Amino acid sequence: MKQLIVEKFERGIVLRWARFLPLFLSVIATLMLVGAGLAFTYSLVPSWAPKEPGPVKEPPLVALTRVDVDNFLSRREQPAATADEPPTASALAAPGPSAAALAIANELHSLRMLAAERELPWEDQYVIEWWQRRKVASGVGDSLRPLLARFDEGNARESVDLSGFRYRINPSRPEIKVAILKEAQSILRSTTAAEAPRIFWAWLELRTARENARAQEFRREQKRVLEAYQKAKAEHEATVLRKRAARDLAVTAAGLALGAFMLFGLVLAVLAIERHTRLLEGAQFETRSQVMAIGGMPR
Repeated sequence: MKQLIVEKFERGIVLRWARFLPLFLSVIATLMLVGAGLAFTYSLVPSWAPKEPGPVKEPPLVALTRVDVDNFLSRREQPAATADEPPTASALAAPGPSAAALAIANELHSLRMLAAERELPWEDQYVIEWWQRRKVASGVGDSLRPLLARFDEGNARESVDLSGFRYRINPSRPEIKVAILKEAQSILRSTTAAEAPRIFWAWLELRTARENARAQEFRREQKRVLEAYQKAKAEHEATVLRKRAARDLAVTAAGLALGAFMLFGLVLAVLAIERHTRLLEGAQFETRSQVMAIGGMPR
């Protein structure tokens, strides 16, 4: 009875599942091996770190003409007061002015001569009232100093003497400073003594506004480049982590697939041995029954 139940279980379940289950499991294990190989290959592909961004190119200096100043004055209802900033602190002068300092000083001196021709003061004018110092007129040179100081790099100053006047020059960014000073000279040359104050201060206000806009554009570009680099760097780090995880997963999947092959083979071997053992026992039992039926047991 027990043997009959085992036979039914073997024929109804074991043999039926044994026809396709090992093949199905073998296909899954093979796919695991293939996937592990692909993941391991992906993990070996090098990931290049993004290069650090180079210095952002500063927007070019946009020249202003007398037409720009006239248009600016026509749009403005009333003149705006320019900001009064104290002169910047100077460092010890280097022995002998450099070519950059000489170029800037020459343009400053030329502008000073033009301002004198247009009866514009070079330095701020003050009066003493009740022990207080009050500014009564803005000087061309003192008003230009904050604008030129925007392009200073470091605190180095060089002394340049021209026609009895001494200029303390920061020689950095001479190309921009010379361009601004030449532009101021061009504006003054286009005016008469009567209109020079109005035109010059309008030009200075407009030039300062343009430089503020240029500086904002430069900062925005720097921020954009930095954010793009940080994003690329984060993506690179995420890719490295993904490849590391893929490599670990590939090793695990390969081990599981090989273990599955070994387990399937062992299970099939055990089932085959068990089945053949029962077949041999059944054949031996039938042989004994036949011998007993014909009258005796073999010695």
